[in-house]
Amino acid sequence: MKELYKIIHIPNLKELSEECYKIIYEAGIPIHNDLYNLDIHQEDRFKSLPILKKLMVDLGFYNYWIRSAIVVTYDDLPIHNDDTDEFYCSFNIPIKNTKNTYTVFYEALEEPKIMHTLDGYSYAAIDPHAAREIGRLEMINAAVINTSVAHNVVHHSKELPRINLLLRLAGSIKIDDYSFN
Repeated sequence: MKELYKIIHIPNLKELSEECYKIIYEAGIPIHNDLYNLDIHQEDRFKSLPILKKLMVDLGFYNYWIRSAIVVTYDDLPIHNDDTDEFYCSFNIPIKNTKNTYTVFYEALEEPKIMHTLDGYSYAAIDPHAAREIGRLEMINAAVINTSVAHNVVHHSKELPRINLLLRLAGSIKIDDYSFN
C-alpha cells in the first residue's frame, strides 16, 4: 500500500504558524472557503520568510519546493487527488484552527472524474459513495501528504476557518524517499 503521510515534528511550529499567518493577513488573502495558489504568476512571499526557508533547507525540501498554496476551509472538502505529474507530495503546515480537523485518505472504488479549477489546475474528483476510508491524520502537526492518494478535509471543530499552508514538492520527490521521526 502507498504511504499516506509522514508527520514532521517542528519544535517551533507555533512560531512558524504565527509568522505564516502574518504573511497571509498582510497579503490581504481573503479568509473565505478557497484554495489560493501562489506560483510563478504571483510573488511567493513564503519563500522569503527566514524561519520557513531555514526549515525547508534543513529538511532538504527547499530545492524541491515548486509552489505554495493556502487552503481556507469552513466545510469538509470533496474527496479528490491532485491529478498532476508536477507534484505527488505536499508539505502541509497547520496555520490556524486545525485541532479536530483531519486529512482523510480513501481508496477510490471507481475511476475519478477529472476536474479543473478556475486558475487552470486539474484534480481528480472521487464520488464519496465510491470511496473507502483507509486512514486519517489530525492536522495538528506538519506532515508530508501523498497527494496522489484520494483525500479530503473533514471538520469536527467549531473553530473556523481552518487554514493550512501547502508547500508543493516537485514530482521527482516521493514520500517513500524520506524517513522522518
